[in-house]
Amino acid sequence: MENLTPFTISRKVTSFFLLYLVLSCSGKKSDNQDGTASDSLQMGEEQLLLKDQLPVDVLTTSFDDWSEHWKGVLPDFSIAQMESIYAGELPNIPVPIGEMEVTDYHRKHFEYSPDNKRHVDLYSYKVILQQRSEGLQLDFNTDSQALLYEDDEQDARRLLFMGPAGGIEDAFWLNNDELFISGFGELDKEMLMAPIIWHFKLAADSVYSYQFPNGADYAPESYIIKQFKISENL
Repeated sequence: MENLTPFTISRKVTSFFLLYLVLSCSGKKSDNQDGTASDSLQMGEEQLLLKDQLPVDVLTTSFDDWSEHWKGVLPDFSIAQMESIYAGELPNIPVPIGEMEVTDYHRKHFEYSPDNKRHVDLYSYKVILQQRSEGLQLDFNTDSQALLYEDDEQDARRLLFMGPAGGIEDAFWLNNDELFISGFGELDKEMLMAPIIWHFKLAADSVYSYQFPNGADYAPESYIIKQFKISENL
């Protein structure tokens, strides 16, 4: 397994979110003038990675539609073959609820925790729904974000933000404190997109990321379009 430090994510994701995480950890730099991490930090990151394991069987079932979609793009795609690319703290980035324009169509796609006290919104920032003479039409922002809502909070919490080099596609709650989000990101220097799964452990404020090692040319809204066409009969 590759060592990951707070200064270098050696593999493959060039999204704004992961860049933010790298920069937010830069204050932990050691006294070494060459900018490399100390042995203790490297060991800490290794241990953090080793603490997380993808529940492959559960995710293969829960992300069945998403997995089948990506197999149509990458025939050899398998969640079991995804590789660890990042482990770190989850930034606390509040977003005032009043700033978000959320429609009933977006609410249909909220993913709720088993106790219904939390939900995650994947699409209200990305998907623009417009009623036109020919019917409901989908438009898209180039960026996307995942927002976590707590029943007793006035602000949402931004879990994930992706620029044009990636996207957010689906979500699954393992339990009330663990959330998986699936999407994609650009492979380093290859201009190809590859599937990613993020594992959020909310009680521990930690996030783990996994990416498939192979990529392909990809239509970034293709999975979301499928989901909205099914639910809205578009």
